[in-house]
Amino acid sequence: MGMHAMNLNFADAVAQLWSTLGLAPPAADDLQSVTVGGHAVHVTEQPQNHMLMFTFIESRRQVNATMVNAHNAFGPDALSPIIGLDDTTQQWLVWNRQSIAHCDAETLAHQMEQVVQCAEQFCQEQPAPQAAAIHRGIANAPVHRLASEA
Repeated sequence: MGMHAMNLNFADAVAQLWSTLGLAPPAADDLQSVTVGGHAVHVTEQPQNHMLMFTFIESRRQVNATMVNAHNAFGPDALSPIIGLDDTTQQWLVWNRQSIAHCDAETLAHQMEQVVQCAEQFCQEQPAPQAAAIHRGIANAPVHRLASEA
């Protein structure tokens, strides 16, 4: 299409993302869903002019407030997902969003990748000592807390 990112609307953004995933553009709908890495990722425009992506954490493992709070701390990636509790289903969900006006195929793919990776981390059965580092989204770096050294 060769359009500039500033001209994207929700349908265009979805078409770009689906194309990146190797899929044909879906029929027009306010809520789109695609399965990536075994996770059903839902894509919608909420609020207006913002691309919201979310997936439910299908883990039967207990997700606790400490893990969620540690994960939800801000970091260097603006698209780092937030974990919340869905009022309707009482299931944990992972979500992030960005301005449609400033997104392109690369940032859309990154946004989805972040949601899927976060869901993966919470669905894995991890031994407790590793859980803190994994859920902080910095699995490659050791996490040291002064309180734990007491």
